[in-house]
Amino acid sequence: MIRHRLLLLLTAVFSVLGMAGCGGIRHVVAPTSNGRPRVTRTANPRQDVRTQKSAHPSPALGIRHLTMMSSRRGWAIGNSHQIMTTTNGGQTWKNVTPSRLPIHVAGLFIHLAALSPSCADVIWSQGEKGSVYFAVTKDYGRHWTIVRTAIVSYGPVQLDPVSPQDLWILVPSVPGGPVSEATMYQSTTGGHSWQRVAHGPYLTMKFLSAHIGWVGGFFPISGQSPLWTTTTGGHSWHQIALPFPPQFGWYPMQIDHLEVFSHHVMIPAEFPTDRGMVLLLYRQELGHSHSWQMASPLRSTQSISFTFISSQQGWALIKTPSGARKLMQTVNGGATWHSLVTLSIPFHVYNLQFVTVHDGWLWGVTNTGNRTEYVLWRTTDGGAHWQVITPAIALRLHTPHT
Repeated sequence: MIRHRLLLLLTAVFSVLGMAGCGGIRHVVAPTSNGRPRVTRTANPRQDVRTQKSAHPSPALGIRHLTMMSSRRGWAIGNSHQIMTTTNGGQTWKNVTPSRLPIHVAGLFIHLAALSPSCADVIWSQGEKGSVYFAVTKDYGRHWTIVRTAIVSYGPVQLDPVSPQDLWILVPSVPGGPVSEATMYQSTTGGHSWQRVAHGPYLTMKFLSAHIGWVGGFFPISGQSPLWTTTTGGHSWHQIALPFPPQFGWYPMQIDHLEVFSHHVMIPAEFPTDRGMVLLLYRQELGHSHSWQMASPLRSTQSISFTFISSQQGWALIKTPSGARKLMQTVNGGATWHSLVTLSIPFHVYNLQFVTVHDGWLWGVTNTGNRTEYVLWRTTDGGAHWQVITPAIALRLHTPHT
């Protein structure tokens, strides 16, 4: 998704464009139906491992990040960095924030990835040149194990686990430089130790297994494909030459989201054109020597939010030149899209997520004067109708188990 950082990236010249993966790391988190199993090298990283119970921080005002695992169970990060769980589709939330998470500290970056309704991994760092911490729970957030790593970050850290033992993180690694200059670390010990495996102009990553994965990024040079793949867990990478439609050959491509299913990988690539944003979906069947297929492009005057529950079924939220927000749907992997409904959305959209053909959520924020309100919408009929969930604005947080 093209963000305000694009202007900075367009002026960057990456010296590592032909060296991605030398040496030997990287929202909406894909639902559990996706088919996946559910640094300079530091020889002796400093660790501070403790198991502790959840804290009781003050209530959050809204949701910044949502990761639903089913129609009822899911995880969320509040606007004040609280970690929460729901068992009723977002109607009420339970605060399960680990007590060592400095939620009230300015400049905190936090990312959550869940393998199941009961198991979640969290990674966080604080400000420029902040230490990176890793936390894991296996009992719905009742207890957490926390590891202080020897890794230093200069921005938001991303996390991708494929099993309780195999995880990767992507860490911005250039002070004051392009945000896509990042280092990838791998853990095969459940987050207790980390190893540097790659460095390059990366924005996102997604692994299918302990060995197979993809990383996407940004190229300021038109006609270049910022996509790499690995079969060695990230220790070596091969650049993929995605086909460019002639009409987009003059525009730089950005990939900051990947969808990986058991038999397909889907690459949503974005092109900032002189007529707005264009989303082009690339799709490839795994396990065979299939070429990349290009789907019909989606056009929007703003960034596009999208979500897939399988390699065939997906939704995207676009904005037309008239200002209308349209929810688009595909049932054939993006080969064709149809307009499902036109929505009047009175808030800035953070993201969109579906977990079944019926159940989806849309969340964002509004700012009126000095007042900020967070909004959560829910659909149970595939996106045709939406209802506001009131607790998204004033969350009723329950007392954590002790």
